[in-house]
Amino acid sequence: MRGRCRGRFSPKNIGPMIVAAALLFSGCGDARTEKAGAILAPEHITADLLASRYADPDDWHRLALYGNWDGVEDSVWRTIVLHPDCDRATALAIFWKASPEYYVQFNDRTSVPAVNRSGYDLVNLIRERWQSGAYIRSELAFNPDADAWPLDFDELRRRYGTQVDQLMPASMRVSLEGRRLAQR
Repeated sequence: MRGRCRGRFSPKNIGPMIVAAALLFSGCGDARTEKAGAILAPEHITADLLASRYADPDDWHRLALYGNWDGVEDSVWRTIVLHPDCDRATALAIFWKASPEYYVQFNDRTSVPAVNRSGYDLVNLIRERWQSGAYIRSELAFNPDADAWPLDFDELRRRYGTQVDQLMPASMRVSLEGRRLAQR
């Protein structure tokens, strides 16, 4: 960590959970870092940690684009998308990476398998907030085809009808100009 990691994080003045986030988000953690395996484990990424004063909208966006989604609980994504500083690009990244196309096959929440309901709720939460204009901050870039994956909306409509446009409205199928964040 010596020399490479400069900035707002110091292991001397913050707790171990904040150190975990600092290393993860700053890109300073590596195999030589003391207890690197424990520090960078996905279970250390909590909603409280991401909402803390040590994480910012760039950190959230980077996690949405490059993080291991299998290791991050839906409560973390929910905390991010409900935060007033959540960038529009981050909301879209989380929406598209949560695979809304999977949920078009279900008529309503009760039809969704119990194991997938939190993902369904997340997709709907983001869509509702997007359509109500809740996402104000717009500093970061997002391209759904490059930052998530391209979808064949014509094929989805053939299979599922109007449910596709209701769950994945055209207003959310946009590219946003802004700063591009590199994976650290």
